[in-house]
Amino acid sequence: MVGFPVSGLPRKGFLHSDGAVNTYDVFDKGAVGDGIADDSEAFQAAFDEAMLVDGGAVSIPPGRYVIKTKITVAYGAIPLTDLGGISLVGSGMFATEIFTEVADDFWLDISTSTFQSVSFHVSDLKIQGTNNGHGIQIKQLADFTMERVFFYALKTGLQTEDCLRMSFHHVFWRWNWYGFLALKKNLNSPPNAISLFGCVFGNNYNQGMEITNPSQLTIFGGSIESCGTNLQGGEAEGFGLKIVDDAAAADGRGAILVGVHIENNGGFADVWLKSNAGGSVSYLNIIGGAFFRSITTPATHCIRTDVGATARVHLNVNSTGFFQSGSYTPVAANLLIKAFVTAGGIYRLHYDNPLIGDTVEAPAEAQTHLFARCFFDGTSGSPTANRELNVSGITRTATGDYTLTFREGWEATKLVTVSLNAAGIWSKFAETTTTLRIKTWAADGTTATNFAQIYVGVWQ
Repeated sequence: MVGFPVSGLPRKGFLHSDGAVNTYDVFDKGAVGDGIADDSEAFQAAFDEAMLVDGGAVSIPPGRYVIKTKITVAYGAIPLTDLGGISLVGSGMFATEIFTEVADDFWLDISTSTFQSVSFHVSDLKIQGTNNGHGIQIKQLADFTMERVFFYALKTGLQTEDCLRMSFHHVFWRWNWYGFLALKKNLNSPPNAISLFGCVFGNNYNQGMEITNPSQLTIFGGSIESCGTNLQGGEAEGFGLKIVDDAAAADGRGAILVGVHIENNGGFADVWLKSNAGGSVSYLNIIGGAFFRSITTPATHCIRTDVGATARVHLNVNSTGFFQSGSYTPVAANLLIKAFVTAGGIYRLHYDNPLIGDTVEAPAEAQTHLFARCFFDGTSGSPTANRELNVSGITRTATGDYTLTFREGWEATKLVTVSLNAAGIWSKFAETTTTLRIKTWAADGTTATNFAQIYVGVWQ
């Protein structure tokens, strides 16, 4: 059988800094692609050769390739001198199909024993199974990118562990037990930074996506629909998207969702932020998206946050719609936004301009609007507002005694949040429609103290 040329990919298609180009066609290694023959050896041979000669592109012509034996690519096992990375490139999402018959394991394992500053790229193919095997596993790489890939009918579509930067464009996860698991097991390794553009999670039985300890998860567009509605394999937790922060480091971790369509996920929540972090701030920003409920028993809450005893969580929901239709009847216990806060935890909800279809499930908290904010050095006799919004000036009249003046006035009663760069106590002392007076003390609560870094947020 003659291999087909890959559209848009030259026969020698991986360019290194010295001008060398390496492409490895699985047909040249003996692959058949007829949906019957076992093509495992051909794929392994192509990857092995790419590793030996400083990387390249493993290309897959149109066809259906059966994989019965796990393929492993061990970055770092061989001292490669000019390894920019390896690409796995098909001929199109519906032209190249990899059908895995590897039971209870990943058909492709890209792993290293230590973190490697190398890359792996996958594009233009479909990976399918019978919900008996897994898709791709990636461990401890600096960069991982994926475009136009379809994970279908697998136990786990994609699992990553301790990767630094990951980017996904138009990737689909459908009818898997678990769509995408992004794990961070070594908290001393570089953080996960994940971006998804126009990606779709649909009908994944247990979970759409779960990410652990991300420095930043960004999702633009796409959808998360009908995940967690048919739990398999003894799984007890169903949801659409779950973000877990259990890091002890005092740095912010969280996610932003912009214009994402979220509909009819089951289990605990459509979107779930769970923070057990000590000292760090976990944040979730949802902007311009839409939540729909049209089935009888959707997720208990659209947005759920769990706040541990030492955790701090900030949830911001802006210009987002919540709608019901079809057979769904609103239930008072199923609040659209719900927080479970352990004693000692700190939870802040700010939601502005939501579109809520009914009042039965509306959040218990009142809507808030960011009125003013600033960051300043409190040790200065004349503090200057930095990163300010609606703050025209700051004065310090005594130790730890500050008055903020606003450019525009509003109602006198405001929600105020203050962050200090060291252990201390603060209090809202007085306010008018155009001013706010706060005081700060040392941790003992009695010694007035000027702090070098003070952040003030004012919510209406």
